[in-house]
Amino acid sequence: MAANHRELYAQHISGMLKLVSTLQSRTVPPDVVARVVEQALTARRPRARYAAGAQARAMVTMNAVLPTRLNDAIGARLLGLR
Repeated sequence: MAANHRELYAQHISGMLKLVSTLQSRTVPPDVVARVVEQALTARRPRARYAAGAQARAMVTMNAVLPTRLNDAIGARLLGLR
């Protein structure tokens, strides 16, 4: 990555690193993810998307009901961009 790209995206990268650090403590245990993957692989009529854990289900719901612009604003705020 060129130096000018690092400068351009420094705030985004910093925000993402902070968000990932925060979310790591809230991750879903591997066995929960494995059950969801098994469900997806063995479903007679698989769905397009599966969510493992309450946070993932909340995010899928938010994406379904909120306008894109609002979802983008929430994401920007979580990354510390606004």
